Amino acid sequence: MWWGVIKSKWMGQMSDSKKELLEHEPKIKIDIPKMSYPDDRKEVKEVIKIMKEKPVPKDIMSRHDKDSDQVLFDIVDAKSSDYEDFIKDVNSYVMREKVKYARKRPNEVSDIVESKTETDDTPAFPSGHATLVYALEKMLADKYPNKAEQLNNTTEMLALARVQLGSHYPSDIKAGKQLGYLIAKKYLGDKNK
Repeated sequence: MWWGVIKSKWMGQMSDSKKELLEHEPKIKIDIPKMSYPDDRKEVKEVIKIMKEKPVPKDIMSRHDKDSDQVLFDIVDAKSSDYEDFIKDVNSYVMREKVKYARKRPNEVSDIVESKTETDDTPAFPSGHATLVYALEKMLADKYPNKAEQLNNTTEMLALARVQLGSHYPSDIKAGKQLGYLIAKKYLGDKNK
């Protein structure tokens, strides 16, 4: 019952491709533990601070929104097409979690925060961009261990860019990291069986 009510609230805003992700059946089944986040109004102060400080380098900011996964593939000279199924599964899991938690974006709770992206057509928690880049970081580091540190450093900046943009709270990123690592660990564990 709750799924249908929450799902229908967001369906009108979502792109068709994101709606399809809600119906997608991932190839690997994962039990996702319950996650939580702090009060939105309290945490939005951290968002404003990060937006003012601008810790993410310009080259990452310019590519983080619609090209974040490609930034990681470029580091290891890999093809995103080799990871299509994995990416779709990650995005499917994160979309279900977003709809389940239905957290408002920072710009929805603060008049000070303006999101500068067109990708905010879903709830905030967990961050889909963060989930994907953290999952890919683990997958790519497993295959390219000599690039692990560079992948991790870049992933941290790509994820933080979502807060600097005003699109997410730090706890959205933290949850995305946990979820991304959980999914990658499951895939890597099943791959090595």
